[in-house]
Amino acid sequence: MSERAFGPVSQSLERLSEIAGDPSVLIYDRLFEQHPEYRELFVFDTNGDVRGEMLSQAFDVLLRTDQGDKSADVLMRANRFAHDGYGVSEDAFNSFFEIIQQVTKDQLGDAWSPEMGEGWQTILDQLTGA
Repeated sequence: MSERAFGPVSQSLERLSEIAGDPSVLIYDRLFEQHPEYRELFVFDTNGDVRGEMLSQAFDVLLRTDQGDKSADVLMRANRFAHDGYGVSEDAFNSFFEIIQQVTKDQLGDAWSPEMGEGWQTILDQLTGA
């Protein structure tokens, strides 16, 4: 990875970890609230391993993007391709990153800064092709 200092998205995710520990439940609850049709895709994930791996990969893409690591684009394309095979639309795939941002902002509360908001918006635009 790049030797660049952590950006605002990385900082917000580090803070999320400090506040919420493992944010998986918060993120997947929000995902299923917004996209209840995707709950059935995880029916065989009884121990949460698939959800954990999926979230880990999403964090990896976010952190690499925030640090200016060009390999994030390759990871993003590979994950898009894999999700397409499950019938996950591009919009729903993109919304997972937006959900992570929403949960992070909610959990940080007053610790959420304008710089974090701007950093997230830049990365979300980059990742979703906006």
